Amino acid sequence: MLIWGNKQYVVDKIISDNGFHIFTKELAELVRGNEWVDKRWDRFRKEIKGIGPASASEILCHTHPEECAIWNRRAYVGLRYLEVPDLPRHDYQLTGKVYLRIIDVMGSLMEELRRVSL
Repeated sequence: MLIWGNKQYVVDKIISDNGFHIFTKELAELVRGNEWVDKRWDRFRKEIKGIGPASASEILCHTHPEECAIWNRRAYVGLRYLEVPDLPRHDYQLTGKVYLRIIDVMGSLMEELRRVSL
């Protein structure tokens, strides 16, 4: 698809909007910071433009697969199907506190699936 043809443009835009030094500093803080993930999440989302919850959660889940969860449209649809209450519908609603709750829900779901051996 043509939309995915120029991926370098997206990278250049994120670096241009945030500055290379600031972006790398905030990315390192998100991934390896000493604070709880909710504080790191809120800081990253506040400081970095151009990376939404789906990308930020993918980065966290890639580096910390047992402690974090991916949040995107498919995760929203799946949890909604399972009737999980109070899910964020919009990006701005996904605060660090809400992300912690999602991690907890996904962790409980993972434990239950392991329990029933699926």
